[in-house]
Amino acid sequence: MLWLSGLQRVTVVSIIATLLGVGPLVVVAQTPTSPASTDTEVLCIVNGNPITRANVNKAVQQKWGRMILEDLIEQKLIFQAAEARGLTISEEEFEARLKAVKAEYKTLEDFNAMMAKRGIKGPAFRQELRAQMLLDKLVEQIGKVTEAEARAYYNDHLSAYQAPERRHVHAIIAKDAVQAYNARQQVAGGADFDAVAADIGTEMAGDWGWLAKEDLRNPLIRETAFSLKPGDVSNPIFVDDEYYVLWVEEVQAGINRSFEEVVDQIVAKIRAERGITPESVVAGLWRDAEISVPWRAYDYLEEEYKQLGQLKVTVDGKPVKMPIAPVILDNGHMLVMAKPLLRAIGAEITWDADQQTMTAVTTAGTIQVTVGSIEARSGDRVILMKEPPRLRTGNLLISPRPVVSALGATVVWDPTTYTLKVATKGADRQHNNQ
Repeated sequence: MLWLSGLQRVTVVSIIATLLGVGPLVVVAQTPTSPASTDTEVLCIVNGNPITRANVNKAVQQKWGRMILEDLIEQKLIFQAAEARGLTISEEEFEARLKAVKAEYKTLEDFNAMMAKRGIKGPAFRQELRAQMLLDKLVEQIGKVTEAEARAYYNDHLSAYQAPERRHVHAIIAKDAVQAYNARQQVAGGADFDAVAADIGTEMAGDWGWLAKEDLRNPLIRETAFSLKPGDVSNPIFVDDEYYVLWVEEVQAGINRSFEEVVDQIVAKIRAERGITPESVVAGLWRDAEISVPWRAYDYLEEEYKQLGQLKVTVDGKPVKMPIAPVILDNGHMLVMAKPLLRAIGAEITWDADQQTMTAVTTAGTIQVTVGSIEARSGDRVILMKEPPRLRTGNLLISPRPVVSALGATVVWDPTTYTLKVATKGADRQHNNQ
């Protein structure tokens, strides 16, 4: 879209919404009223042929109708969720954000030109901005990260925020000054530095690798190495009865960013790791919403919207059909039908009715699970599952991750699409070879 990256879909020109007659934001998509007399209004004449408002309405509905409808629904869902959680945007907050948005343009004329290019008027623009700001607050509230959690992350990843300057240092080490100067002259004439260092034959000469100041014990070598610019070669320096010629190939700048400088980035990373992003929050609002679409042109969407709340499972990108839909328990743990999932990853399954034990085997591994026990066995290993397997209408439900992992496949949970994505090793190899 433009700068409103948090919203899930592109906001189409507000004038188009007016042409469609969508009107104010609604979660129940009403059937449009009968065409008014203004539908015969001529908007354009091409070589004597008129294009009426009705012509434009029909074209817009066919090409952009669903996108506009869903954009309006999405904004409505954000406003409703914010209201339910007591979240508001003060005028001071709004004006400050609007000022920041305008500041991204060199002049006010540039900002107005953007508005004109999009064909969007002030009220619609403000509506978009308010929706974005409320979505930011929803993400912040749903994905609340404490200062202690953020500081723990900072300390665990300190090297990413605090690191000394490092330099890629090479050295020629000669026994006398003449040999050292001659070596430097060879390098100045275009000879390979490390090759010259090797010819002299000193064991410590050559590529010293990446070094921080603290890695160089001798003060003269340290100060010389860290005074050179990238690509520079030093004059010979005398240290411990030997002459050193240093070459700094590259310099890696040091990092010294305080917790206060990076706390916002850290909070965003923690939320993302927890699967809480603007996209996932919006997707959750869609899943939880009850949306009726009596508008005949788009009534098929109603069934699609109902399916948004159903947890899905895919194996190597293909959906797995399950007579009993996967469920997420109140504690956040997931249960999935064992047989369809494991057969989809190529497992051979046997069932011991007396012991109520299922054994699954693939070329990559084996696992045995028992109804009511969180302990699963994979060869000599005992694997603890988050939930004990259970029977429902004669079908075994399992915690998918430990079982699938033991059989050599990987599991990724996508909170935005509400999908458990399983990938077999064969699929991984095929992907890596592409």
